[in-house]
Amino acid sequence: MRLLLDTHIFMWASGFPGVTPAPIKAALTDPGNMLYVSAATAWEIAIKVGQGRLAFPVADFFAMVETIGADLLDM
Repeated sequence: MRLLLDTHIFMWASGFPGVTPAPIKAALTDPGNMLYVSAATAWEIAIKVGQGRLAFPVADFFAMVETIGADLLDM
């Protein structure tokens, strides 16, 4: 199955795996699933960080996408 991760789920998967609900964690780790993250997610995170509404290591975004085994989708 193809799964497009929204910003919230991407952040859980990449930075807060301990708070990720079990059904979501199971879907993310199922080898039969292909994970995708939109470039819009990077944009959304960067905007919120710039507004001071979010603390997130923006410079590590691409490494985090790779670490969770996802492919990045262009806008």
